[in-house]
Amino acid sequence: LPHEEIASAIAAADVVLLASLGEVSPVSILEAMSRAKPWVATPECGAVLDNAGGLIAPLAKLPETLQKLIARPSLAQHLGRLGWEHWQACFSWEHVGAGWEQIIFTGKTSDSFEMPSPIRKAMMEINAELDAVIPDPRHAGPKVSVIIPTYNGP
Repeated sequence: LPHEEIASAIAAADVVLLASLGEVSPVSILEAMSRAKPWVATPECGAVLDNAGGLIAPLAKLPETLQKLIARPSLAQHLGRLGWEHWQACFSWEHVGAGWEQIIFTGKTSDSFEMPSPIRKAMMEINAELDAVIPDPRHAGPKVSVIIPTYNGP
């Protein structure tokens, strides 16, 4: 998809969902973070374990996890905001460009790409709060309106 269509799809989404059985560093999650969108990914999505702004759940638990976010929209918005803060601090073009510049001129970077500790603490609090949410079985499962397939092959 052209970049504009991907940006439009993410902007229209309530949650970005990445259900994959193998990723290393999923760009779609970084794109969600850059747009303050909460995300949900499977544990096999590699680097998402280190990214703020979303939840990690096994494939079988994705509907329940999405229902929890639907039940608590303020927490979903807070997740999106934390993802954006992490992206801004570590993955924005300014930060990444400065890191590359340091590597080119000095052979190393002094910048960290790790999640800042205040964001990590807030993520732990949101996860604990969402763990306590019991989805209402009377509501139908979440409706997925946008699926963005990715292809990571030669």
